[in-house]
Amino acid sequence: KQEAYLNTLNEALLNQLQQGGEVFLSNAIVVGKYCLRGCIVNFRTSKKDIREIVEIVVREGRKIHKQLQAK
Repeated sequence: KQEAYLNTLNEALLNQLQQGGEVFLSNAIVVGKYCLRGCIVNFRTSKKDIREIVEIVVREGRKIHKQLQAK
């Protein structure tokens, strides 16, 4: 049940992130798990940029989690 919830959460999170425009990620299904996937192609990408991506994902993930829990 928890794995199904996490798949739902990650799919909703990805949709929100793509609509929000702050960061673009894609997804992959790995052994039945819906995973968020980043692809860094700009050679100027810094560790700070990566940390910011993680912060955005965590922030938006918490919002989605609260929305899903309210249902």
